[in-house]
Amino acid sequence: MAIKGWGIIRYAPNTGPCPEDDEAAFDGWYADRDDAKAVYRDWCQRFSRSKWIVALVKQDEGRW
Repeated sequence: MAIKGWGIIRYAPNTGPCPEDDEAAFDGWYADRDDAKAVYRDWCQRFSRSKWIVALVKQDEGRW
Protein backbone atom coordinates (compact mmCIF):
# COMPACT_ATOMS: atom_id res chain seq x y z
CA MET A 1 0.00 0.00 0.00
CA ALA A 2 1.16 3.48 -0.78
CA ILE A 3 1.35 6.00 2.03
CA LYS A 4 -0.70 9.07 1.21
CA GLY A 5 0.28 11.22 4.17
CA TRP A 6 1.37 11.64 7.78
CA GLY A 7 -0.54 13.31 10.60
CA ILE A 8 -0.20 14.15 14.27
CA ILE A 9 -2.93 13.45 16.82
CA ARG A 10 -3.17 14.58 20.46
CA TYR A 11 -5.49 12.66 22.74
CA ALA A 12 -6.33 13.23 26.41
CA PRO A 13 -7.88 10.06 27.87
CA ASN A 14 -10.51 10.27 30.60
CA THR A 15 -11.24 13.96 30.06
CA GLY A 16 -14.88 13.48 29.11
CA PRO A 17 -17.79 11.65 30.69
CA CYS A 18 -17.27 8.82 28.15
CA PRO A 19 -14.45 7.99 25.68
CA GLU A 20 -16.12 9.58 22.66
CA ASP A 21 -16.21 12.89 24.58
CA ASP A 22 -12.49 12.89 25.48
CA GLU A 23 -10.43 15.83 24.26
CA ALA A 24 -8.51 15.31 21.01
CA ALA A 25 -6.74 17.43 18.40
CA PHE A 26 -5.56 16.71 14.86
CA ASP A 27 -2.94 18.84 13.13
CA GLY A 28 -3.74 17.82 9.54
CA TRP A 29 -1.98 15.76 6.90
CA TYR A 30 1.62 16.18 5.77
CA ALA A 31 2.92 14.75 2.50
CA ASP A 32 6.49 14.70 3.80
CA ARG A 33 7.32 12.38 6.71
CA ASP A 34 10.22 14.57 7.92
CA ASP A 35 7.90 17.60 8.18
CA ALA A 36 5.39 15.53 10.15
CA LYS A 37 8.10 14.18 12.45
CA ALA A 38 9.31 17.73 13.19
CA VAL A 39 5.79 18.77 14.25
CA TYR A 40 5.40 15.52 16.21
CA ARG A 41 8.62 16.18 18.16
CA ASP A 42 7.49 19.76 18.83
CA TRP A 43 4.12 18.58 20.18
CA CYS A 44 5.85 15.93 22.31
CA GLN A 45 8.00 18.63 23.92
CA ARG A 46 5.10 21.06 24.39
CA PHE A 47 2.83 18.47 25.97
CA SER A 48 5.40 16.28 27.75
CA ARG A 49 4.13 17.18 31.23
CA SER A 50 0.44 17.17 30.48
CA LYS A 51 -2.45 14.77 30.10
CA TRP A 52 -2.00 14.58 26.32
CA ILE A 53 -0.78 11.52 24.40
CA VAL A 54 0.81 12.50 21.07
CA ALA A 55 0.91 10.10 18.12
CA LEU A 56 2.34 10.21 14.61
CA VAL A 57 -0.05 8.39 12.25
CA LYS A 58 0.14 7.42 8.59
CA GLN A 59 -2.62 7.34 6.02
CA ASP A 60 -2.57 4.29 3.71
CA GLU A 61 -4.82 4.51 0.68
CA GLY A 62 -7.48 6.55 2.48
CA ARG A 63 -7.19 4.74 5.84
CA TRP A 64 -5.22 5.65 8.95
